[in-house]
Amino acid sequence: MRGILLLLFTACVCSIAAQQTVKGKVTDAELGRPIPGANVVLLHTEPLRGTVTDANGYFRFENVPLGRQDIRVTMIGYEPLTIPNVLVTSGKEVELNVKLQESVTEMEEVVVQAEGEKGETINQMTIISARSFSVEESKRYAGSFDDPARMAQAYAGVASSNDASNEIVIRGNSPRGLLWRMEGVEIPNPNHFSDQGSSGGAISMLSSNMMTNSDFFTGAFPAEYGNALSGVFDIHLRKGNSDRREYAFQLGVLGTDIALEGPFKKGYTGSYLFNYRYSTLSLFNKVGINLAGDAVPVFQDLCLNVVLPAGKAGTFTLFGLGGNSLVKDDWKSDSLHFQDKFSVWMGVGGITHTLFLNSTTYLKTIVSLSGSANQYFSQVFDTLGNYRYDEYDQNNRQNAVRASVTLTKKSGPKHLFRMGMIGTKQSFNFRDRFYDQPTDAMIVYLDQKGNSGYVQGFFNWKYRPKEKWTMMSGVHYLHFLLNNRFALEPRFGLKYDIRPGTSLQLGAGLHSRMEDLSVYQAGLDLPGGARHLPNKDLGFTRTIHFVAGYSQMVRENLQVRPEIYFQHLFDVPIIDKPNSYFSAINFGSGYTLDTLSNKGSGRNIGLDLTVERFFADRWFLLFTGSLYQSTYIAGDQKRYNTRYNGNFANSFALGKEWNVGKSSKRNILSVSMRGTYAGGRRYTPILLAESVLAGRELADQSRVFSSRLKDYFRADLQISYKRNNKKTTSTWKIDAQNVSNRQNIFQYYFDVKTGDIRTIYQLGFVPVISYKLEF
Repeated sequence: MRGILLLLFTACVCSIAAQQTVKGKVTDAELGRPIPGANVVLLHTEPLRGTVTDANGYFRFENVPLGRQDIRVTMIGYEPLTIPNVLVTSGKEVELNVKLQESVTEMEEVVVQAEGEKGETINQMTIISARSFSVEESKRYAGSFDDPARMAQAYAGVASSNDASNEIVIRGNSPRGLLWRMEGVEIPNPNHFSDQGSSGGAISMLSSNMMTNSDFFTGAFPAEYGNALSGVFDIHLRKGNSDRREYAFQLGVLGTDIALEGPFKKGYTGSYLFNYRYSTLSLFNKVGINLAGDAVPVFQDLCLNVVLPAGKAGTFTLFGLGGNSLVKDDWKSDSLHFQDKFSVWMGVGGITHTLFLNSTTYLKTIVSLSGSANQYFSQVFDTLGNYRYDEYDQNNRQNAVRASVTLTKKSGPKHLFRMGMIGTKQSFNFRDRFYDQPTDAMIVYLDQKGNSGYVQGFFNWKYRPKEKWTMMSGVHYLHFLLNNRFALEPRFGLKYDIRPGTSLQLGAGLHSRMEDLSVYQAGLDLPGGARHLPNKDLGFTRTIHFVAGYSQMVRENLQVRPEIYFQHLFDVPIIDKPNSYFSAINFGSGYTLDTLSNKGSGRNIGLDLTVERFFADRWFLLFTGSLYQSTYIAGDQKRYNTRYNGNFANSFALGKEWNVGKSSKRNILSVSMRGTYAGGRRYTPILLAESVLAGRELADQSRVFSSRLKDYFRADLQISYKRNNKKTTSTWKIDAQNVSNRQNIFQYYFDVKTGDIRTIYQLGFVPVISYKLEF
């Protein structure tokens, strides 16, 4: 504690520095190969300052003034690039990863934001329904809490109406259809307090201290992405500083972070980067300060990225992410005393090897090990503390070993080829038991352990025949070894540049996703001791994506992007009975014991609109709107609204920053706001009279998901102050969710005691205060 106070004191009293180092590496956007001899100019300086990249593509500027800076990079045979509004602070050196696109013909200068063209993805195979985002964006949006998933909820096509979760509902699809990747490999759900088989949670394990520019896809994604229905979150970790050691400390309501990075030795371009976080509320609770009541959320996570260049042998990278979360609850009813324990852990670690075979071809190999677990244990006592029974006992674990090999080859400026193979070996150990009061016995839903796996292969081809035309085609293959189900998925994309800043895009593709392993392994005991697994042979849910888009820069820094889409889902698992409305299309998490068959279907159709004023002149604006219809057909052959058919979702974000300070004005005050207005989640109406007679909740099955909760509205506000001292940068931030304290409805339920229908409301006003020190 004394050391922390010393750091805070130092941050406040040091005199202001005026300069910092800006450095980076210039590479080919499609190959990642360094570009030597590129011209790099620091604009708006007197006199104009410039340099040339060395043999390894590196450049460096010393003594750069603090504040926002613009950098221009040019190279013969490549499209010129201007990087505006690079934020230079005293606490950390600025390191840029500059990617240049090879020219088919001589083209005009392209103006971009931060470390890449705004909206242009890191993956060069992308045509439509995708965008990149920077770390600065994840920090800039109010209500995002530096969480990339919550930031993505502001994008077009993404609906959010759950304050307690960062789950991502894309174009009416279940959030379960999202694929998480990190450093080129599939990873388990990277969120704390997540449910079995879900893709979201309460708090992200990913720290903004670790991330660099990453990609987010909402449809018709390239062929290298498989086992995904609705979208892909492709996370990239940044490289640590290879010249000097740097540190960051952050204290906030959501967690206390410590980050460190630096070189292994002088003159070696390898580096390390670590970030560790622990629950702040739990720390307070340990010293006797209880701010969260009886159920104190405890969590911690660790992320690392170690880069080890090996000369002609290529570059090795060690990466990892892991975390666990725990909450205990102790509560009483009139006659019973309940003690609940819910815990989640997830971990992934891997090694990546990148080797250039020649100037136009490189090979990337990844081997990773991952694991995840969900545990829930509930015991029941009487009011005197005497043990009665175990109400629930769940302990579900999954592990996976993955190996992938990807070959990327560039044939001149017109052709780019990428192909690869991915093998995944899975092991699982599931146990799920529930107490049944009528029989006074534990019913075993899951009691399986064993091995499985799946194999993937893909081929991508990007072709630029002319300056204005770009075509992408490819195919993905997925084979599930547990039951030998397989899918062959063609993908296609086309882009036509009408004029600079204006283009048309088309995308289409077939996509498939397996269910969570728990769905295949759930079952019941049969007479004689055998177990019946009704869904072991279940196939994939599949969907065809069609997307058409238009993009126009209506003026400098202002872009309009409408997209229309149609998704036909088929082979959806349903209960194949004339009176059944069940469909796995409504799964958010968990599993079922019912026998399913791949005879269901669904349809998502809609329009997305993005109006974005990129950050320039110290302010930005983002408006997104979505109109959509999401329906499905069940075993009774009737068409229903899906659980996620909110019909519309609108988001608005606006931010402004000012330079402040008595003399040099090198400090930054920023304010941002975000508003979300969306249709509420669907629900099935409760039959009140019938529920009273039955003594339990009964829903009107003739009107499944026919009703919608009241429209959801939330306004968020963020205020931050960044102070540049001599060798440190300190940032104070208040990030407030739901500043109007609106009571959004979470769900309705039947109260057995009162015989009434009651309402559960979502979170009210939630302020999150944090302090960050970089040095």
